[in-house]
Amino acid sequence: MKNITKNNKQNNLISKIKQFFSTNGWEPLPYQIESWEAFLNGESGIIQVPTGCGKTYAALMGPLSKIEDPKNNKSVNILLITPLKALSRDLKNSIQLAALHFNKEITVEIRNGDTTPYEKKKQLANGMN
Repeated sequence: MKNITKNNKQNNLISKIKQFFSTNGWEPLPYQIESWEAFLNGESGIIQVPTGCGKTYAALMGPLSKIEDPKNNKSVNILLITPLKALSRDLKNSIQLAALHFNKEITVEIRNGDTTPYEKKKQLANGMN
């Protein structure tokens, strides 16, 4: 019975993710679906595909799909490290789009050398160390 409940929950989360893709006129790639399923099964791994092939959504849609109420999940943070400030801004936009699909209250922030002391203090106060 536990496996049936787990499979139903996993299928619901995968359906939510596919709905996001459909809303944006996209079709998920097989490796993206595989990565979501692996995450939801508690597995980890490395995603290695060329630039522009959907790694961000492959890696983040699983964790984002599990954040249903940020007020009840204050301890949930996703840290994404990028080598370039411009890339972090691009990723923020993609992640924000996906996050808002699951919950309008999820916030996505950037922290780099240009982050002001005020923003850093605010991030620390919100548990974003």
